[in-house]
Amino acid sequence: MTPRTHRSAALLWAVALVLLLTAAVSAEEPQGAPASGDPAKPRIVGGVEVDPPGKYPFMVGLVFASEPDAYWGQFCAGALIDPWWVLTAGHCVAFAEADRPWEVDVVVGRHNLSRGWEGERLGVADIILHPRYSDETLASDIALLRLERAATAGTPVPLATIADAGRFASGEIATVIGWGFTKGSPPGTPNWPDALREVDVPMVSNADCAAAYGSDFIPPDHICAGNLDDGGVDACFGDSGGPLFVPAEVAGGYLHVGIVSSGLDCALPGYPGIYTRTATYTAWVERVMARYPLPTCRGKTATILGSIGADTLLGTDGDDVIVARAGNDTIYGRKGDDLICAGPGNDWVDAGPGNDVVLGGAGNDRLYGGAGHDILGGEQGNDRLFGGAGHDSLFGGAGNDTVRGEAGDDLIWGNEGDDRLFGGDGRDRVDGGAGNDTVSGGAGDDVLIGGPGFDIIRGGPGIDTCFSGEDVASCEVVRLVVKQPL
Repeated sequence: MTPRTHRSAALLWAVALVLLLTAAVSAEEPQGAPASGDPAKPRIVGGVEVDPPGKYPFMVGLVFASEPDAYWGQFCAGALIDPWWVLTAGHCVAFAEADRPWEVDVVVGRHNLSRGWEGERLGVADIILHPRYSDETLASDIALLRLERAATAGTPVPLATIADAGRFASGEIATVIGWGFTKGSPPGTPNWPDALREVDVPMVSNADCAAAYGSDFIPPDHICAGNLDDGGVDACFGDSGGPLFVPAEVAGGYLHVGIVSSGLDCALPGYPGIYTRTATYTAWVERVMARYPLPTCRGKTATILGSIGADTLLGTDGDDVIVARAGNDTIYGRKGDDLICAGPGNDWVDAGPGNDVVLGGAGNDRLYGGAGHDILGGEQGNDRLFGGAGHDSLFGGAGNDTVRGEAGDDLIWGNEGDDRLFGGDGRDRVDGGAGNDTVSGGAGDDVLIGGPGFDIIRGGPGIDTCFSGEDVASCEVVRLVVKQPL
């Protein structure tokens, strides 16, 4: 029995997983498989191209994040079950699992994999593999992907429950969909199409499936579908994780009943495809989603979510709430009034135009406010803060920070540590806080406060008011007129 996943020679680092996932019954690659270096594509056997495009808006392609072309990078499939969540097969993502979710992207709302302008491509923030998943038996072959942002190009599909068993009983007709190799069926079909295809498959009883596969069929984990007598219709290698579904009087008109998992070769008489039984795991899916509420930033729920690794997160032209979590992240807020929590790690943040709030978190961060009235908080670590144009509030936090207000009337506070604070143009208030600080007002009428420690205070052009760091108790005022800037 072979899992229905396939990868190209360009992605050999993942091949070891495929070998581990070969169960007791092995099968050769079908004739006409791609040569080394050709795109690794899934197969729907005996089907037709989905018409019209977008007919199944819950369909998702899993793509290696390192491959910009989805046609080359697509290796598995999944189903959108919530704007933030994708359901797929465990063996599709066991290579990355919780440690490396950033290695997987998903494409949503795309009919033709080669058309990068169709739908959207999203990163993955979390991978949750079922705790009883087995590489050897493909028991509990199910996983959940939490996305970095809510999908907007697709519509979730409802999941079957135990009460829906009659909808996928033996003899009922279900549909499976996927991209790729068709095994030459029907004649004239492109061997490696990049458009989504579908095929109807009859459900097969547990008894018949057990007779075909013996101990490789594991009820209640599995269900089977295919033409026992004649074969010819099936999912195949690479369709793994994709949905098996039936028509139903539910939202969207379809009910998700199975996840493409494994089988003997593809579409052979007597050997139907094996699917993870959705209804067995619907309660687990609901529990996982409940245990993973979206994190918040200053009390607001994330609209864009990072992983535990080093992410590149792009905001929208609107008002975003970006929560990067752990890792050395690169964040672009773009337009809008954004709220950004960079989290632990040495982060690089460009908030972009707008009145933004950026919190660097622990780590040595570089924060750029951009145009607008921004609030930047370096928090712990040796940070570099640049307010940009606008009336900004900049807080260095603990650590030896470099803070530049740049243009605008800025409020700058170094906090603890030996800080270098530069007000820039405008009427600034600069407070060094505790530590041996260098405080410069720049051009404009500034208020400069050294705070405890041995500080250097330079007013710059303008009429400045300075409070000496060594004379805080008496708040002695020194009028400085047109001092030389740093």
